[in-house]
Amino acid sequence: MSSLEIVDVHKSFGDVQVLQGINLKAEEGEFIVLVGPSGCGKSTLLEIIAGLESATSGSVVIQDSIVNDVHPKDRDIAMVFQSYALYPTMTVRENLSFGLEVRKIKKSERIEAVKKVSEFLKIESLLDRKPSQLSGGQRQRVAMGRALVRNPVLFLFDEPLSNLDAKLRVEMRTEIKKLHNALKTTMVYVTHDQIEAMTLASRIAVMHGGELQQYADPQTTYEKPANIFVAGFMGALPMNLVECMLVNDKGLAVRVTTTNGENVDLPLVDPDGIYQAYINKKVMFGIRSEHFARSELIQGALPDYMGSITCEVEVTEPTGAETMVIFRFGDKQMIAKVEPEHAPLAGEKISLTVDMRRACLFDPDTEKRIFQ
Repeated sequence: MSSLEIVDVHKSFGDVQVLQGINLKAEEGEFIVLVGPSGCGKSTLLEIIAGLESATSGSVVIQDSIVNDVHPKDRDIAMVFQSYALYPTMTVRENLSFGLEVRKIKKSERIEAVKKVSEFLKIESLLDRKPSQLSGGQRQRVAMGRALVRNPVLFLFDEPLSNLDAKLRVEMRTEIKKLHNALKTTMVYVTHDQIEAMTLASRIAVMHGGELQQYADPQTTYEKPANIFVAGFMGALPMNLVECMLVNDKGLAVRVTTTNGENVDLPLVDPDGIYQAYINKKVMFGIRSEHFARSELIQGALPDYMGSITCEVEVTEPTGAETMVIFRFGDKQMIAKVEPEHAPLAGEKISLTVDMRRACLFDPDTEKRIFQ
């Protein structure tokens, strides 16, 4: 049984198409993250699920029932907003219990629900304070607690951490994941932060221009992006992309032409013959920054799946655990991650190996990944 299903949902505001045929399904207990740049339609989709906005066409199905015409208060969902939306004149205790009071829940049950949730979120000591007396993280806990006391079938989060500082965001992200692990309730979470998406989600719905670009688990989304947009958007660093020619000269390879006219061939792994139709055609070659390594660290001959390039370092960016090496390959700027003790200097010429088992190729016309 699916907890939530979005079926061919379109949304227009006048002549402006905001959502274009969105289809996705969340199974019972999944944590779904809607991610994408500003204006991609993710918050509008969340509002349609909540019933705060109506779809132009298509269906929203919750617990196997179409809820398009069901009032938001009757959908058995709870929503946590970016702005916390706490009642400023009420105490934390009153904020937590107000929704239950509106629903005519018995006082004894309200008291028990507030006690249970406040203990779970570790906010028992805050119950008699008002929102103005709380920190940002404490307010967000209260906002989550107000949703929790409802015990809904579906939780919706609309960029709940965007108002917090970087350290607190990391802490609250962990708290939300713990919350999901404990409750096993279906959650739909909107963010523009790719790291939040990767760390929280069971599956990620990547959106762009009102369309669903890819819907998959975090590792698949990262390692096998469906198209060039996903490759460039997902991850703390975008996938390195450069135009090349697919050739079969002494073996299948991608041929990148450098700015000085030199051809560099990188051996291509193709056990199933997927790439044969693209030989002598232009493709986009993609590789993640962690799939480079300093050549001198490789013992013995390079394995068949390893390529090698020589480049001049433009900039290095130490981050502590690793150092980003920025260089130019073909006509594109690229980034490689290396260990700090092996970091080169700016202006130094170095040799890097490339793990071609991890390479992705994209059709430059459709921008879709050529699937392996």
